[in-house]
Amino acid sequence: MARKKKFMRLENRGFMLIQCQKRGETRAFYTRDNLEEYRCRACGEYTPLERLGYFIQECPCCEETHRYMTNVQDDVLTLNCISCGAPVDIEWDGRRRHYVTITEKDYRRRSKRRRR
Repeated sequence: MARKKKFMRLENRGFMLIQCQKRGETRAFYTRDNLEEYRCRACGEYTPLERLGYFIQECPCCEETHRYMTNVQDDVLTLNCISCGAPVDIEWDGRRRHYVTITEKDYRRRSKRRRR
């Protein structure tokens, strides 16, 4: 007898970084409920939450990590740490297909490439 594979659907809850599809305003928040759409506070427009990406924010100051779901599609994001408030830069990694925290090593590596 063949077994059927069960596909786990990611639930849209936890820390979220959502961008309004009409005005482009971005909001970070936490939700315990499984959301299917997001209502913008500024314009009232609904944004469907389908095929969200994720990233893990690793703060260099307090070393806390937080996992976010997002619909933002920018190359680089700057987001404040929830624990200490320090700004954390995050960039899109095409190989891994999700956002990663930019570390000091990455900054040094980039500056060496520019000098050449």
